[in-house]
Amino acid sequence: MTINALTGLCPKPILKPGGLQVGTVIITGISRGIGLGLAARYLERGDTVAGTVRAANAAVADLQRTYGAKLFVATTDVTDAGALDQAARSVRERFSAADVLVCNAAINPGSASQTTEVGDLSDEDLSATLNVNVTGVQRTIRAFRPLLVAAGGARIAVISSGAGSIAGTAGGAMIPYCVSKAAVNMLTRRLSFLLAGDGIDVFAISPGWVKTDMGGPGAQITVQESTNLIVQRIAEHGPDDPPFINHTGGPLDW
Repeated sequence: MTINALTGLCPKPILKPGGLQVGTVIITGISRGIGLGLAARYLERGDTVAGTVRAANAAVADLQRTYGAKLFVATTDVTDAGALDQAARSVRERFSAADVLVCNAAINPGSASQTTEVGDLSDEDLSATLNVNVTGVQRTIRAFRPLLVAAGGARIAVISSGAGSIAGTAGGAMIPYCVSKAAVNMLTRRLSFLLAGDGIDVFAISPGWVKTDMGGPGAQITVQESTNLIVQRIAEHGPDDPPFINHTGGPLDW
């Protein structure tokens, strides 16, 4: 695993009426799409971001050039517990605490996107998707938990999807992705109870149908529109709020 360290000390979080002005945010999967957009939004606000990528790319390099010490980048993989633990140790060497963790890293295998027949469903696609989208979230939260506990009142936002709503499902396409998002919703809910004693608010949020590589060009909203709203939702969310919400703040059915 390669680590790029471009950061200073962890700034003290500042509480403001109507929401939390976070100091340090950890985001998985910042190389593209929603993860990249979230990193940009938080950096624009003046926050410090620790982001993970599987491989460095030009988009992340641009953010590093623009924001310098405000951005810390760890090259790791959510499917590798050892690599994640090493990334978390590197983050802990530079930050005393983290106010928000966004579990964003996810996949949707292209070969699974148009599954309409039972025989088309690949065991390998389902297993790989669950490994990233569900177990990857568990590994991530476990690795970074000490930083969140140290902050006091931290938040974990798991990027889910309306496609993970069992009540709202229709059709037979994207089975691995939809199953993984339904599963990560349950994981998120169960972890919310386990981590409540640490003062950590854990919830799932759907970003909407976003114009990304995964969402496609026919999606409804841009990355900037979605991520602006996600940042706002994270700032406003509290333990008594709905545990599964959309990007506009409305509750979603499990």
